[in-house]
Amino acid sequence: MDKFIQGYWKALFWSETILDDNCNELGQFEDHYTVEDLDPGDRAKTEKTLQEFFENWSPVWLDAGWDNEQAGHDFALTRNGHGTGFWDRDWDRNDAGEQLTEACKPYGTQNLYLGDNGKICVN
Repeated sequence: MDKFIQGYWKALFWSETILDDNCNELGQFEDHYTVEDLDPGDRAKTEKTLQEFFENWSPVWLDAGWDNEQAGHDFALTRNGHGTGFWDRDWDRNDAGEQLTEACKPYGTQNLYLGDNGKICVN
């Protein structure tokens, strides 16, 4: 499961843009921060969700030949509605991408932002 979690955070930090108070873009989170900069409570809550998704759905992506790190990456992109993710992969099993995409929907979107506490927060 560690690789799944690493893939998730890597994708989220890569895909999220830092905005200042005036909504000016300051770059990607990955260029300035690491997972260690996350608010501990938000990190724990998110990783609990990741554990749940992993436990429920890892057999689908593993059976289709996908690795845990890529699945974590795809979970982050799919749940946030990016132009790629589970549905956009070349799966050995045709319905795996569709199953996993549908499985993401109840989780909603998740974004990063700079909190007043100086930590990266997750909503």
